[in-house]
Amino acid sequence: YKRLPSISLDRTFESDDSLWQLDWSNNWTRFERDDSIIGNRIRISITGDRLHVAPVISYPMEDSWYFVNPALQLDYTRYELDNNINDQNSIDRSLPLLSIDSGLIFERVASQDRNWLQTLEPRLYLLYVPYEDQTDIPRFDTTLVAENYSSLFVNNRFSGADRVGDSRQLSLGITTRLLDKSNLEFFSASVGQAYYAEERRVSLNTQADSREKSSLMTVINYRPEPSWTIQLSSVYDQLEKESAQTDIALRHHTATQAFNLEYHFRKDQLEQSTLSFVYPVRHNWTAFAKRQHSIKHDKPVQNLIGLAYESCCWGFKLLYEESA
Repeated sequence: YKRLPSISLDRTFESDDSLWQLDWSNNWTRFERDDSIIGNRIRISITGDRLHVAPVISYPMEDSWYFVNPALQLDYTRYELDNNINDQNSIDRSLPLLSIDSGLIFERVASQDRNWLQTLEPRLYLLYVPYEDQTDIPRFDTTLVAENYSSLFVNNRFSGADRVGDSRQLSLGITTRLLDKSNLEFFSASVGQAYYAEERRVSLNTQADSREKSSLMTVINYRPEPSWTIQLSSVYDQLEKESAQTDIALRHHTATQAFNLEYHFRKDQLEQSTLSFVYPVRHNWTAFAKRQHSIKHDKPVQNLIGLAYESCCWGFKLLYEESA
């Protein structure tokens, strides 16, 4: 879909004499797409306007050893459509999303000689979102959020505003970190899982998710030097007893340059490698490139090379790209 146009307005209100906080997000977008031809038939595309308003009121409480953040979001979406299914061209959807994010932070001295500090951080996340049938709402820009450790602690399993996922969910996670004598983190490891009290009926293909628990999510970060990072993340399917997703990344970042080498695996979907870099060639000039290759199909997915110029107040970029 083309966004013609999209207008957003976000605002945060904080009280000076209390912990109450209000985050208010507003977006209006016009979605357009050309009709498509399938065989000898013309498929008329659904187009229209979407207004999305999402105020969130929260009361974050924290100290050096704990945090608790209860939050209530009201998700309101209104559609004015053309050519929708069953002539449902005016649609309103209002749903509350109630969450409580909480955690504890324990610490101990891991090495007296090196002045290392280790933390242990259990985390508990509660989420309640009621069910509402959303099959008459088109999918303009919505997909499932990628499964990883961070996704265990978000209030909607869908990106975009076209779907709000129903859930009665408890997520448990635990993280350990190692901090050096400068109190900088050089190693962390996290593992977590979500548990569901009932099947989740909102989906992208009208098929409910009847799992009682999510896959097991893990992520490990190691920084041998301040500019180097090695990251390993995994999604382990306990029902199938095999890895459903693996990501490995080697990154080198400084103030002026970057280098990334990545490997991505999704069971029955993809296996890809990615190499990218940003490098300053001279004053105000920067070269950049990216090569993404499908190991599964043995062909390039994306090749990109470019040159950018940037001064104090203006810049331009030349870019050449090939995509499969």
